[in-house]
Amino acid sequence: MVFTTRFAGGKGGRNGFEAQLHRLHVRQINSTPNHPTTCGKVERFHQTLKKWLTGQPRATTIAELQTQLDAFTDEYNHQGLPTHRRPQRPQTEKAADLK
Repeated sequence: MVFTTRFAGGKGGRNGFEAQLHRLHVRQINSTPNHPTTCGKVERFHQTLKKWLTGQPRATTIAELQTQLDAFTDEYNHQGLPTHRRPQRPQTEKAADLK
């Protein structure tokens, strides 16, 4: 109930957290109640992230933390893939190429 009032069963509206997400244009997605396996995947990811961050020098600024999170994301998304096989970002097609 801290993160959402949608499942409270009453009228209600947004709580403070939901209002802040709305102001920031963040779409909130909640797991389905009584389906803990979905939450377990996210919890496992958070555990992996926390362990990885523990092995890094402690960030002293938001920019340093963002750099570490970007490095983790890159490593996590490409784990087990050889460097030469990493997927490339799709390039946008130019209008001239479409003719």
